[in-house]
Amino acid sequence: MSALNKTLFRKTQGFFLAKVQKHVYQRRVLYVMDRDLSLPDPVIPQGKNSPMWEDEQNKFTMPLATHENIDGMAAHFPPSKLKILHNRVDDPAIDFTFAPKEDGSCWGYLMHAIAPYYEKLYNYTVDPGKSGVYQFDGWVNPHDRGRLVAILGIIFMFNRRRQEGYRRIRVIVWANDTRSLRLHKRFGFQEVQRLLYTRLGPFRWTRALPGPTVD
Repeated sequence: MSALNKTLFRKTQGFFLAKVQKHVYQRRVLYVMDRDLSLPDPVIPQGKNSPMWEDEQNKFTMPLATHENIDGMAAHFPPSKLKILHNRVDDPAIDFTFAPKEDGSCWGYLMHAIAPYYEKLYNYTVDPGKSGVYQFDGWVNPHDRGRLVAILGIIFMFNRRRQEGYRRIRVIVWANDTRSLRLHKRFGFQEVQRLLYTRLGPFRWTRALPGPTVD
């Protein structure tokens, strides 16, 4: 085999191995991160420094989502995701909040589980602990990204949880998701545990890695 053919063979082999790893086998690290609600929230830019108008910030609210809200987002999600969202609207263990706009569209949504929650994606039950809440599956309308929507939504929900007596928020972040890690660290989230997620075809499992944990 010539040097050129060997190079092409290695590249082809690498391509197919990457495809197999993506669709058949995955092994990734997850960070479990907690945030004490006694910490101060980030300061939201105001005036000319803010990408969201002041009146929009003042009117920003996040009531519980309805099935009608989910139907209104049909252009943004495939039917399989819409079905999941409809099911979560009816789940009493999930505080599924929706941020409406005056024109009938939405800024985005955010979910909190107020009890131990089974994550089907990870095949793992996330327990936020005593006086804790598990925050997951947040989404920002693509038309409004870069306008502080995620920050406003998280702060809004932090305040709601404080009023209800909760003391801690827990999240799970992929170790290679630098954007999400940066956002959560900005909010004061700190790593308390690492998990190892493995997928082999249709089978998924997640286990805790050795190290300190916070109850």
